[in-house]
Amino acid sequence: MGAASILLILSILVYSTAILRKKDVPQSTAKSPPMAPYWTPLIGHLVSWQRDSHALATRLLCVFHVLCSFVKVLAAYKFDRSRYGHAVPFGLKIATKNVYFLGDPKLADNLMRHNHGLSDVENICFVLKHVFGTDPNVVKSMYRDDDSGPGAKPYPGSVTPPERRARYLMSKSAREFLGGPNGVKLGIRYKDLLIRNLAQNRLLDGGEWKSYTDLWDFSYDLLFPASTEVIFGKRILDVNPSLASDIRGFLDDLPTFLGMWPRWLAPATYRRRDVALESIKNWIREIERHDVKNSGWDPQLGSDYIGERHRFLRKFEEVNIDVEAAETLGLFMG
Repeated sequence: MGAASILLILSILVYSTAILRKKDVPQSTAKSPPMAPYWTPLIGHLVSWQRDSHALATRLLCVFHVLCSFVKVLAAYKFDRSRYGHAVPFGLKIATKNVYFLGDPKLADNLMRHNHGLSDVENICFVLKHVFGTDPNVVKSMYRDDDSGPGAKPYPGSVTPPERRARYLMSKSAREFLGGPNGVKLGIRYKDLLIRNLAQNRLLDGGEWKSYTDLWDFSYDLLFPASTEVIFGKRILDVNPSLASDIRGFLDDLPTFLGMWPRWLAPATYRRRDVALESIKNWIREIERHDVKNSGWDPQLGSDYIGERHRFLRKFEEVNIDVEAAETLGLFMG
């Protein structure tokens, strides 16, 4: 028997197992979402997911009903067609991880209403590790090992010291310095900076319109500098004249990082992220040269939130300039 025949048989066995394995699931987990069938052992849907996750999900939503009708032998295994389709969630095997799709907005609504114990920890850890490139050991010690929860009152039985409650302290700082009266002041300052940028680009002269072929160009030419300056101060733009293009390149590459492509398969994408991180490191070195004090807003160093955040992060012994740069990169996604 040739190698191709062996591989084909193996794939069929894996595919069949993926379809039929729900038959022997214990009653206690019978209501867990079904996993979509896959052909490739170990990696499951990984390749299709990396190529086009949206197309994969859309195709599976449409195919399941046809599959159930076509493969009649599945009836012998009580293969319930109602388990699949837009009205029922389903899972994908992405290598060692399972990803679940909700094809109907009502499912998401029900999930949020009736599952008050949902945690955002896994999402935070995934994004920090795969998207921002944070050291996995730091992600574990700061977030996954934090059992205190995101609220002001720690979860019962929590052993996380108050000074290491990363999620709660970060959200508390953001609310304090970016919300309420401080947020209103920053909003007014942003408006003033945007008007200044419009005037400098002669977009307010004579009431004439300037043509932009791409809305992103307008955003990064005018909106990005104003929003960045109001939060980080002017110094970050002076130190890194190419910051807007660096961040834009990183954001354009998000699908690759979310698809968990390794560096060796997408070296150019990782290099662009490295450039963006290096730009942020240059700015962090500038912060470290100054005694950042809370003063409401500093033209060079921005809002008090940035200085407070810098001091907070450095209280964690495992946080160095690389970790802080990765954390700060996340602010540009907000």
